[in-house]
Amino acid sequence: MEKVQEKTLFAPIMASVKQRQLAEEMLKIENQKLNRRDLLRKVGYSPLTAIHKQSEIFNSEGLTFALIEQGVTPTRLLKPACEALEATQATWYQGKLYTDSAPDYNIRLKGAEFIAEVMGLKKSIVEQRGVQVNIDASEIAHLFA
Repeated sequence: MEKVQEKTLFAPIMASVKQRQLAEEMLKIENQKLNRRDLLRKVGYSPLTAIHKQSEIFNSEGLTFALIEQGVTPTRLLKPACEALEATQATWYQGKLYTDSAPDYNIRLKGAEFIAEVMGLKKSIVEQRGVQVNIDASEIAHLFA
């Protein structure tokens, strides 16, 4: 009887060189004001790829793996957001910080929104594109004759 080699269902997740560079650049303070397109261009993606493949690149398993290699784990990301859910009001007055037990709803809402986005619960707006086609009736009249 011939021995059949087992095939694995899942290939190991690996990050490409560009995905690793992107992960590194995403974590640099000076790049936090860059939009996604400019960040992709900075690490060497083509202009067309930076425009049309943003979502695919930023949601790829390779980039997720590269971020984990950089120490960005779900636990590390969610910890401050979970702490924000318990935020209370605080005010600086004459160089001193005064805290209150009243909830800071603005901070709590931001934490909840971040958690919802990370968990995929937040709906995103999808850009719709339309195409206008102008046809002269005389060009298609023979189809109805």
